[in-house]
Amino acid sequence: MPYNALVHTQKIIIHNIIIFLFFIYTNTKANVNNFEKNFIFSRKTIFKKRNKTSHKFNVAVIVIPIIY
Repeated sequence: MPYNALVHTQKIIIHNIIIFLFFIYTNTKANVNNFEKNFIFSRKTIFKKRNKTSHKFNVAVIVIPIIY
């Protein structure tokens, strides 16, 4: 079986959608003020782990690629 590039791209697309939906889910659980802060400074909150939502998102980024 040759390597199917189309299957690989589909996996990447699905993987990105899952992370994006998870990010929205974790932020909607927080209050509106936190949502705006996390949405604008998403990169900073992922690395600094200031609150629970950023920590959950960080876990999703680590765990989901292992599934694929």
